[in-house]
Amino acid sequence: SATGAIAKIDEFKARRCSNLAELFDFTSFALALAWSLAFAGRMSPTTAAPLRRRIVALGLDMDELASDQEAAPRGAPRGRGGGNDADEEAVHLRLPGLPFALVNLPGIMVIFKPENWEVNRGDPAVHRRQVEWQLLSDWVTLALPRARYPLPHSTEFDFGFIHRLDVPSSGLVLSAKTFQGHASLRFQLDTHALCREYIVVCRHSIDPRNVDLAFRLSVDKQKMKSEVDARGAPARTFLKNQAYLWPQLDPDNLDTLVAVKIQTGRHHQIRAHLTHLEHPTIADGRYGESTVLLKDSHIHGDMMWFESYFGRLVVPLFHEAGPNRASAESATTEQFGISQGHRRQSGGGFEATLGAGPECED
Repeated sequence: SATGAIAKIDEFKARRCSNLAELFDFTSFALALAWSLAFAGRMSPTTAAPLRRRIVALGLDMDELASDQEAAPRGAPRGRGGGNDADEEAVHLRLPGLPFALVNLPGIMVIFKPENWEVNRGDPAVHRRQVEWQLLSDWVTLALPRARYPLPHSTEFDFGFIHRLDVPSSGLVLSAKTFQGHASLRFQLDTHALCREYIVVCRHSIDPRNVDLAFRLSVDKQKMKSEVDARGAPARTFLKNQAYLWPQLDPDNLDTLVAVKIQTGRHHQIRAHLTHLEHPTIADGRYGESTVLLKDSHIHGDMMWFESYFGRLVVPLFHEAGPNRASAESATTEQFGISQGHRRQSGGGFEATLGAGPECED
């Protein structure tokens, strides 16, 4: 219960813990309990307020320990948000293709993340292979001074990022500059005081009655994909249709513009839920449809002429947008997973079955 959690926090604080990792772990356990109570509908305003105060106080204790460990020079501003605002001018700089702080408050930021930037976690040199997209941690560590803000420079604490956003997506990311800000944001997110909303275009016409998706999800660690599984973790997504689109000026090929709100934040939750409904997000190499139809009669005719004249198979290459796309010179049939057995005529067009292809890991 919330009352029991408050008593445990008071007991822990009385110990005056001096180990930053232990203090962070205890705070994470307290936040997990707060999430459970809120998800079960057992968190009332009268219990939420004192629990929030104590969890934020734990964050303040972590700031003091982190500042002591950084051994900042005497008189240098510590991690409570004080100091010269000129130290943070870089976070406001807006350049094409680069992140920037849309909101910058003491202890917290709201970062606009462009597409093809990864909200990464852990040490980039250890926990991930070389990739072509950019890391949001690189921008944060360059924009914020370490002596004032140890948290955004810490691989152990995931640079202060509160949540993730898929590499191909652009949007807002909550980030903490201090442990106190981290505890405050996490509590609000875990108790559903903060809402996460997205705009998505997905394939085909979605039934407007699909407004509340509560399918449990599990992660296939080999494929790094989420899928609906009755034994998986609870996940909840709310949908609201906004408009129908005719991307190919074809009344038989409707797409749907959907407003999405998530109550939980599972791995690829939106993409997995929409795929389960057979409405994957468009331009999604991992969850999208495996077939495409070339309806341009000129392209189809040219391909057939080439095959008959030269007696050689024509394999269409589908390039990705952004820095991960394969060049025409290096693209091969194996990269795109197209084989001769997968090509066939389809109505007046040409249908090719695609593999996942090279794509972003998120």
